[in-house]
Amino acid sequence: LHGKFTTNEGFCFDDKVPVKGVQKPMFDEMVIWEHGPSKVRGVGLPDLFHRLQPSARMLITIRDAVDVFYSAYNHFGEFGNTAKSPEHFHAFARDLTRIWAEAGCTVANFRTCLPPELVQGGSWLSRAMYSEHLPLWLDSFGCSQIHLFDVSVDPYEEVQRLYDFTETPNNRAAFNVTRAAYRVQEKTKKDSTRNNALNKNSYGPMLDATRLQLEDFYLPYNKKLCDVMAVHECLRVPLFERYCHVVDNK
Repeated sequence: LHGKFTTNEGFCFDDKVPVKGVQKPMFDEMVIWEHGPSKVRGVGLPDLFHRLQPSARMLITIRDAVDVFYSAYNHFGEFGNTAKSPEHFHAFARDLTRIWAEAGCTVANFRTCLPPELVQGGSWLSRAMYSEHLPLWLDSFGCSQIHLFDVSVDPYEEVQRLYDFTETPNNRAAFNVTRAAYRVQEKTKKDSTRNNALNKNSYGPMLDATRLQLEDFYLPYNKKLCDVMAVHECLRVPLFERYCHVVDNK
């Protein structure tokens, strides 16, 4: 996204690709969302985007934080000769969250806070820490320019909300573009492999104990998110409302 390459010695910000020591950029190096708190030559990405296109409208997809972490593990995780499995993910998540908490890691510093072998896992873990990412974008663009697309709820309703946000309401179009999602959703119910109808890749469900452990880990972030919601009305989407209901009942 901004000419950043990982090298054996660290990060290179040169316009030219280094000949030696270049590694393939991690997936999240190319994702705007992941680098919300980072700086691009001294300017934060939300601020940079606002300077480049102040009238832009931002579409941000959201999904349950635990599922985001598990999905990234299954799609991008490489563990040598160790096969990915719900049991392996349980041990991986347990160790990663323990080290994260003990070292006081944050979204902004996990690349230097975590051991090198866990940095990629830290990027998966931090992606859905919405309380840490969203305020930065809201400070630059505001609610009128940001739309959250909640993939955890009924696809038709979310697509219809998107049409409303773009001021092009069309019920039939919303129905047509979500028919495929409903077919995937129906197949998902039969397979019982995952709970995200918009994700067409399949993998086995995580252990119940893992989900409970991760929900506890994300709870402080979700509590902070509820405080942010009190200020920004556009964050009142079903997923975040459910988070706050859980927070209120803890």
